[in-house]
Amino acid sequence: MPTTVAELPAEWERMPAVVRLNPNAAPFRAYRTFSALDSRFLPIELAVRTILGQVAVDATVADQARERAAAEGITLPGEIVERIRYAFL
Repeated sequence: MPTTVAELPAEWERMPAVVRLNPNAAPFRAYRTFSALDSRFLPIELAVRTILGQVAVDATVADQARERAAAEGITLPGEIVERIRYAFL
Protein backbone atom coordinates (compact mmCIF):
# COMPACT_ATOMS: atom_id res chain seq x y z
CA MET A 1 0.00 0.00 0.00
CA PRO A 2 1.51 3.42 -0.92
CA THR A 3 2.56 5.83 1.77
CA THR A 4 0.48 8.99 1.98
CA VAL A 5 1.83 12.42 2.87
CA ALA A 6 0.22 12.13 6.30
CA GLU A 7 2.24 8.96 6.96
CA LEU A 8 5.64 10.49 6.17
CA PRO A 9 7.90 11.10 9.18
CA ALA A 10 8.22 14.64 10.47
CA GLU A 11 11.99 14.33 11.03
CA TRP A 12 14.23 14.95 8.02
CA GLU A 13 16.61 12.14 9.01
CA ARG A 14 13.78 9.59 8.95
CA MET A 15 12.62 10.57 5.44
CA PRO A 16 13.45 8.15 2.60
CA ALA A 17 16.58 9.26 0.75
CA VAL A 18 14.66 9.75 -2.50
CA VAL A 19 12.50 12.38 -0.76
CA ARG A 20 15.44 14.32 0.67
CA LEU A 21 16.26 16.20 -2.49
CA ASN A 22 18.11 19.48 -2.72
CA PRO A 23 15.74 21.93 -4.42
CA ASN A 24 18.75 23.94 -5.64
CA ALA A 25 20.56 20.94 -7.15
CA ALA A 26 21.50 21.07 -10.82
CA PRO A 27 19.35 18.90 -13.12
CA PHE A 28 20.53 15.32 -13.46
CA ARG A 29 21.28 14.34 -17.04
CA ALA A 30 21.53 10.72 -18.11
CA TYR A 31 22.86 10.61 -21.65
CA ARG A 32 23.45 6.88 -21.78
CA THR A 33 22.23 3.72 -20.14
CA PHE A 34 24.39 0.87 -18.87
CA SER A 35 23.37 -2.73 -18.36
CA ALA A 36 25.16 -4.89 -15.83
CA LEU A 37 23.00 -7.88 -16.68
CA ASP A 38 24.46 -11.18 -17.78
CA SER A 39 23.80 -12.39 -21.32
CA ARG A 40 21.06 -14.74 -20.10
CA PHE A 41 18.94 -11.59 -19.85
CA LEU A 42 19.51 -10.81 -23.52
CA PRO A 43 15.82 -11.37 -24.45
CA ILE A 44 14.87 -8.65 -21.96
CA GLU A 45 17.62 -6.39 -23.28
CA LEU A 46 16.35 -6.94 -26.82
CA ALA A 47 12.85 -5.96 -25.67
CA VAL A 48 14.30 -2.77 -24.17
CA ARG A 49 16.09 -2.04 -27.44
CA THR A 50 12.83 -2.57 -29.33
CA ILE A 51 11.00 -0.15 -27.07
CA LEU A 52 13.76 2.45 -27.23
CA GLY A 53 13.83 2.09 -31.00
CA GLN A 54 10.20 3.23 -31.06
CA VAL A 55 10.76 6.36 -28.96
CA ALA A 56 10.45 9.54 -30.99
CA VAL A 57 12.28 12.38 -29.28
CA ASP A 58 11.17 15.88 -30.22
CA ALA A 59 13.82 17.52 -32.44
CA THR A 60 14.19 20.52 -30.13
CA VAL A 61 14.70 18.26 -27.11
CA ALA A 62 17.20 16.09 -29.02
CA ASP A 63 19.17 19.20 -30.05
CA GLN A 64 19.23 20.46 -26.46
CA ALA A 65 20.47 17.10 -25.19
CA ARG A 66 23.24 16.96 -27.84
CA GLU A 67 24.30 20.54 -27.03
CA ARG A 68 24.40 19.86 -23.28
CA ALA A 69 26.31 16.63 -23.79
CA ALA A 70 28.82 18.36 -26.09
CA ALA A 71 29.34 21.11 -23.49
CA GLU A 72 30.21 18.34 -21.01
CA GLY A 73 32.62 16.70 -23.47
CA ILE A 74 30.30 13.82 -24.35
CA THR A 75 29.54 12.76 -27.90
CA LEU A 76 25.92 11.69 -27.92
CA PRO A 77 24.77 9.20 -30.56
CA GLY A 78 21.73 10.34 -32.50
CA GLU A 79 19.72 7.16 -31.88
CA ILE A 80 18.67 6.46 -28.30
CA VAL A 81 19.29 2.74 -28.73
CA GLU A 82 22.95 3.47 -29.58
CA ARG A 83 23.41 4.95 -26.09
CA ILE A 84 23.19 1.56 -24.35
CA ARG A 85 26.41 0.00 -23.04
CA TYR A 86 26.79 -3.53 -21.65
CA ALA A 87 29.07 -5.01 -19.01
CA PHE A 88 28.60 -8.66 -19.98
CA LEU A 89 27.86 -10.16 -23.38
